[in-house]
Amino acid sequence: PVVPGVNLLVNGGFEDGVMDPWSTYGDLVTTAEVVQVLDGAAIPEDPIEGSSCLHVVVADAGTNFWDAGLQNAGHVFEAGKAYTLSIYMKSKSGTLDVNIKPERGADPWEGYGDQVVTITEEWAEYSVTTPVIEADVDPASITFHIAFTAGDFWVDGASWSVVE
Repeated sequence: PVVPGVNLLVNGGFEDGVMDPWSTYGDLVTTAEVVQVLDGAAIPEDPIEGSSCLHVVVADAGTNFWDAGLQNAGHVFEAGKAYTLSIYMKSKSGTLDVNIKPERGADPWEGYGDQVVTITEEWAEYSVTTPVIEADVDPASITFHIAFTAGDFWVDGASWSVVE
């Protein structure tokens, strides 16, 4: 049974020193690696949670913003439940748009409470809450579409939990 408020994501803080079970897709992502130091950040800060975070570099804008992404897949969104996805993000410099999308992990890729957020040079928490899921969604994934423009950013402290 799913307990309200408990983080259902594995390795949401990247403290394991590896990305798994997170992955990236699209030819535009040049690197995605777990780091302890935010090299080159316009505003020097440590990881927001623990001693590690994920650094993602997007080489170029895609034709579509969904042409590259960061995912945590292998989920089932259960009927009758609503979920909240929260994640801390910051850009290396300037601002970057990211589409936060809990979604069906297969065609037609429908989203549940997705929204575009603009991340800045300082750590901030971004959250979306799904509507109550009408029928089980399987497969499902937590997806961040990142091909709006080229840029570097960091993510940390991700959580996915049932709304109480």
